[in-house]
Parts: sequence; structure tokens; C-alpha cells
Amino acid sequence: MARTTIRRTIRVIRASSIGVAALALSLGWVQTPVSAQEATTVQMYDFGVVPRPALTQVLLRLPAVQKELNITADQKKDQAEIQERRSERIQQARKEIKDRTKFVAARDAIFNESTAAQMAKLKPEQRERLVQIQLQGQGPLAFTLREPGESSNGFDSSDFVAPRLSEHLKMSADQVKRARTIVEEGTAQIEKAAAFRLPLDPKDKPTMETVRTLVEGTEFREGKENARRAAREAWNAVIGRIEAVLNDEQRANYRKILGKPFDLTKLNVDQAESETDMDVQLVARTLGFGGQRADPGFNVTVARPTFTSWRPTVAIDEAHNNFHTADGRYKPFADLLIVA
Repeated sequence: MARTTIRRTIRVIRASSIGVAALALSLGWVQTPVSAQEATTVQMYDFGVVPRPALTQVLLRLPAVQKELNITADQKKDQAEIQERRSERIQQARKEIKDRTKFVAARDAIFNESTAAQMAKLKPEQRERLVQIQLQGQGPLAFTLREPGESSNGFDSSDFVAPRLSEHLKMSADQVKRARTIVEEGTAQIEKAAAFRLPLDPKDKPTMETVRTLVEGTEFREGKENARRAAREAWNAVIGRIEAVLNDEQRANYRKILGKPFDLTKLNVDQAESETDMDVQLVARTLGFGGQRADPGFNVTVARPTFTSWRPTVAIDEAHNNFHTADGRYKPFADLLIVA
């Protein structure tokens, strides 16, 4: 949606990239804005509820995974050092490489090298279990890894999907294509099932105390549990459709490499916050307040505008359910562009 005035041009990017959207889910960036919903609903993106990318470097930082893998103190130290070096190398590359395409290639290479180094510090049985947890967390997404030579739309999905199931299961090109179609359609169905209504209207201007009372109540808990159950049923149905594309040997191999079930809900708990506190923040953001919010009273007057004869184009990505939008939390900034 383009918004244009006499002195302002804001072009909203309507990007389409499975990789970028998937990474956003992995890092918890995605929130469904109230304005984009027919009703006020909470969209769950918990591990075990909605298929999510599971980056190696992210999983290895989680206490639940470290405990499951029996990570030693020395291994934790090694992993931390690798992560620190990765950050330093990326920062250095950002300073030295001005061309974006070259920087992205360098960044991806650094991430891949770092991931390989992290895996090398693990014992064989630890690596095997980590891959199992990764595949279980990804669910259907594990079947969407690009084939060699395919365009990645600027993002290398091999950073968070391993192993390449199409090769491991010896899937044909037709099987890969059919599986991807199922994943694309099925993910939308799962996400829809993972959303549940809130008995609050943002127009009533609920407070944080109101939100906490709601979250601690039976209705919210039941709604969340029902959504979790419905999403998981939809998830299993998608996996079932994918398995129907596989032959008997492939299905058996797929189930074997998944390993014993891991409680994915353990991946959702932030050690610094309780589940209730996390739900309060989620609902607050969904309702349009709490955490980051726009200042409607911000003075955007600029005494000496920088641009008078021409104006640059500013792009705002609203293609991935971003909660920062030109009409929402970025509104003061967007208004500032009129006079800056």
C-alpha cells in the first residue's frame, strides 16, 4: 500500500520470501497487528504449535537443549566463544564491505562456518540429538530446504534446516515439489488454527492490569490450550499428507531420523520471564500497547528541512505481519518524513 503526499513518499515493501518470514518467526519478530485482523485474536508462534525454523546457534543457547544434550561447562564456554567470534566477524564485515550483495554473501559464509564449528564441538550423539530436536521443531518446514542452484530470494535457508531431507530420503523432484506445495498450504492452515480470540477490545483502552487479569483467567488459558491442540492437529495432518507422498521406506527413514519425541514447549520458556509474563506482553502487543508503542504527541516540526527540492524514498516492510507500520508504531517517524 503506497502512501503519497505532496512532500512525502513512503513505499511499503510487499516482499515475498519464505526464508525471511521463517527467520522472523524463529526470532520472535512477528506479531499480528489488530488493524489486520477481522477480530481481536492472539496469534501463537510457540515451538510445538506452529512449525518454526530452529537455528543451530539459537538452540544451543537454550537451557532445555543444553540439558537434553548433556552439554558440559567446557562445551558451553566453547560455544560462547564461537558465538562471540561470529558477532565480531560480522561486525567487521559490515564495516569493510559496503556492497550489500557481497556483505550478505560474507555474512552467510560466516554463519555457516560458525555453525560448523559449533557442531564440531559436540559429541556424535549430541549432534544427532540436536538434529532430531531441530527437525521436530521445524515440522513440515524441514521439507522446504532449497535444492542446489535454486534461488534463495536473498536468504540461505540452509542456515536453519538440516539435514537436507530430500537427499537423505532420496526424494524425487516430483516428491519435493508436491511436499513443498503441501507445506505452503498447510502452514497457513496451522497458523489459522493457532489463533484464538481475545475477550478484549482495544477501543475500550484496557490497561496492563486488565490484560494480566485476562491472561491469568480460565477463559484465556482454555482458549490458548484449545488453539494449541487445534494447531497441533493441523500440524499432524500436514505431516500426514507429506508422508503420503513418500514411499514406505522413505516414511520409515523419516520417522527414524526424528528420534524420540522432545517436549518442544520447553523451548518457549524465557528463563527471565514466566509464561504468564510472556503472555501478558504478547496480548499487550496484540492490542496495540505494552512494550514499544508510538508517541502520538511527538512534535515532528523541523525548523530547517534537509530536503527541499527533492525527497528520498523510504521503504517500510509490512509484508510479514510486522507490528511496526507507517500507520502504527512508525507513525511519528512517517509523519516526520513529511517535514524532514
